[in-house]
Amino acid sequence: MRFQRPHPSKTPLAQSLFAIADRAAHAANPSGSPSSENAAAPPQAPELLLLDACYAVATGDLERASLLVTRARADVTGARWLNLATQLDIITNGQDPEHMVDQIIDDVVSGHGELSDLVLLRRHAVLTDSHLRRLPESARARIMSIPEVRTDERIRPTLTPRENEVLDGLREGLTRRQIAEKQFRSENTVRSQVRSLYQKLGAATLDEALEAARRWGL
Repeated sequence: MRFQRPHPSKTPLAQSLFAIADRAAHAANPSGSPSSENAAAPPQAPELLLLDACYAVATGDLERASLLVTRARADVTGARWLNLATQLDIITNGQDPEHMVDQIIDDVVSGHGELSDLVLLRRHAVLTDSHLRRLPESARARIMSIPEVRTDERIRPTLTPRENEVLDGLREGLTRRQIAEKQFRSENTVRSQVRSLYQKLGAATLDEALEAARRWGL
């Protein structure tokens, strides 16, 4: 669209839709790379805040997700977006969500809601067997085909201040010896911290470590 129809692609509506599509793709695949395009949608648009919250949930940063949902709720409109905010509220708040889940299921069963309003709840293991039994058989089969991924399986790595300093040095392209000299530490200490850093990021090489750090927003 951007290449084939460049003029209409620059309209505010098109730019907003591009931004939403890019952010939705990134939220759906946290380990992938975000788009290199810079869509000109307002960075504080409520839809983008909710999609950023989806990404935060997927990467285990529930505190940030909750803050983003709170900021988005004041301005978001449309049933699908509002129900997405409700699903994120249920996942992030850690409180008894029973009445909120029941309301969403009531809407789906009555036809006022969409099955997509339950996807995040299924994905994050919020829906119980009793919830699922309330759905029509075809809808239950479709929602159960979505695999559960519990939030605590993908927790954002927590780095020590020293590991963050080492990561900064690696980003600058410094060797371990140069990092040690710059930070007034022994080279062996820096080597140990690099190993710890790689382990936390699930990386075997420098490129993998830097890419993982970028994905986690470290």
